Amino acid sequence: MRANCIDISHYQGKVDFKKVAAEGIEYLILKCSENTGKDSTFERNYTDSKDLFKGVGCYIFNRATTVAAAEKEAQFAVKCLKDKQLPLGVWLDVEATSLKNVGKAMLNKIIDTEAEILQKEGFKVGVYTGYAWYKSVLDTNYLIQKYPIWIARYASDGYYHESLSTKHLDGVMIWQYSGHGKVDGIKGNVDMDVTYCEPEMWWNSLLSIENYSLSDFVLGLQRAFNLPLTGKADTALLDATITVSSTTNNRSAAVKHLQRYLNSQGCDCGVADGVAGKAFHNAVCEYQTKQGLAADGLIAAKGQTWRVLLGMKHDEPEENTDQTDRDLCIRNIQNALGVTGTNVDTKKILAKTITVSKTKNNRSAVVKPLQELLNHLGYDCGKADGVAGNNFDKAVRKYQKDNKLVCDGEITAKGNTWKALLSI
Repeated sequence: MRANCIDISHYQGKVDFKKVAAEGIEYLILKCSENTGKDSTFERNYTDSKDLFKGVGCYIFNRATTVAAAEKEAQFAVKCLKDKQLPLGVWLDVEATSLKNVGKAMLNKIIDTEAEILQKEGFKVGVYTGYAWYKSVLDTNYLIQKYPIWIARYASDGYYHESLSTKHLDGVMIWQYSGHGKVDGIKGNVDMDVTYCEPEMWWNSLLSIENYSLSDFVLGLQRAFNLPLTGKADTALLDATITVSSTTNNRSAAVKHLQRYLNSQGCDCGVADGVAGKAFHNAVCEYQTKQGLAADGLIAAKGQTWRVLLGMKHDEPEENTDQTDRDLCIRNIQNALGVTGTNVDTKKILAKTITVSKTKNNRSAVVKPLQELLNHLGYDCGKADGVAGNNFDKAVRKYQKDNKLVCDGEITAKGNTWKALLSI
């Protein structure tokens, strides 16, 4: 996906908005003010852009470091915004160096003070900041419960790179991926943005950590699985699910959201730290028992436990064959590696493992059962044909990424990826 939104200020000079709209830009965010000074192009930009875009909003560059200053800043903005229609809301741009050391508690007060003044005038409010500020300067867990977040995160070359996407971050609705974009109708550079969902969701999907709802859970999973953010469970989400337990994909991006939702359902996972351990296993078992499911602590890909968690219609309880299928995959790996014995012995298997990738041992006898295991865990290798090609490489890399392993597409002999696959 590429920019469907841009944000502009006096730095862009006079803009030909008809040409901008013809470029496929759907949304526009205009700089309104900075401290108590109006942007010199705001009025003209607002007038010239009316009715050309699906939605227009504005931002205020914040410099207030006290509550009193925040009140003045917001009151000045209200005067600038009189009689303006801004369906994309008013965004508080929190990135000034002067704000960096005031502390999280004071930043919360400053943001809340300005937001309340703007909200009383009928404007919706969001918060814009940089990636580093989201991670360490702002009180993110507090803010995402009250405001949608718009984040700037640039690649060094100024281009769009999916690997830098901020979609997976809690509360983030817009990503500003470049400050050096080029759009017909604008001379020079312009900020390029991607919206992750329809604007009406920005304020209807605020995340409450304390009261984590089903829609919060679904939205979180859609972020984790890189799906469109709709907040509604559907077959696309179910199809994207992977097997999760205390031994399988136990550090997947989905784990944090599962922990939060299980906690909200009275099944105590402890702190939602993104690591599925013993407490997670016990919580899943408790949830499964409550729902009349096989209590094995394992949430099988596309299985009944996922269906129930997502509030989707499920069939009558059936025998859970997931662990049996997984054991069969590992038994086939054991046989392919020439490990003797009637029982599965993962330590003996690990000792016999070889390096496998799309360039190393890519037609080894162990490739086919590895493909079967990865497919079973929800990582699509395509047909298990015994040839480790591009699909195999992608599946291994996705598995490694979800399990916080070195993401190189190589299953190194006796290494951590083998250990994870064998649940050692």
